[in-house]
Formats: sequence, C-alpha cells, structure tokens
Amino acid sequence: MQSQSGKTVSVWITQELDDELLARGENRSRTLSRDLWRLYGLYRRALRRVALSREEAVLICRVVRETAFDPGMMLGLPSAVEDMARAERVEGVDGMALAEKLRRLDDAALLAVIDAAERALRMGGDLREAVVKVGLAQG
Repeated sequence: MQSQSGKTVSVWITQELDDELLARGENRSRTLSRDLWRLYGLYRRALRRVALSREEAVLICRVVRETAFDPGMMLGLPSAVEDMARAERVEGVDGMALAEKLRRLDDAALLAVIDAAERALRMGGDLREAVVKVGLAQG
C-alpha cells in the first residue's frame, strides 16, 4: 500500500492528461500518486504472467533501447523483436517464437514488459542480471 509520507516534485503534463486527472479527482497530486500506485501494481501482476529466459529478456531490452514505445506503439514490440532477430542472430533465442509469445500477451502485460526493460536498462551493469532483478526474466 502507498505510504503517507512523501516529497514534492514538479512534473509537466499535457492539457489532455490534466483533464484526465481532474476527471478522477480534484487533488491532482493525490490522484496522480494513487493512479501510479495502481499502474505499477498492475505492471507487477502482469509481469508475473510473462515467462522469459534471460536471453529473451536481454533481446527485448536491446529492442526497447532502440525504440520509443509510447502506449500506442506497444503493439509494435513483437514486430520489432522479430526484425532484430532477423538482423542479428542471438544465441539461445528463437526470435520468431519470442515475437509470437509477445503477440499473445494482453496490453497490460506488453506495457509491463516494456516498463521492466526500461528499468533494467537504467540499472546499468550486467544486463543479464538486471533483467532478473526487475522481474523480466526468471533467475
């Protein structure tokens, strides 16, 4: 559950997002915090339904590093994985099978995979270890 303590941060949002926040509550800060807690919880639950090897997770990270995936672009992840697998042979990964596995995921799980890949990339260091730490791959 979310903590009652916190800190103040400033964020820039579009008018469209501001309208979305106001439709959900008068206190933007409280609404934004609540919604982020919900979203990150949803990502954690969705990621538990995704079974990837370290090699598959690293390939996904490489794709995510090279492509900006906003919510409207998430459905392009399987094709981008397929393209990279065709361009570069990745040891221990059947790129076509991985792309098919990603195509079977729902939108929440696809976003969770992208989010986890972005977090693994931000960790720096050994990417094979990072994908396990963020829950993108099984240890």
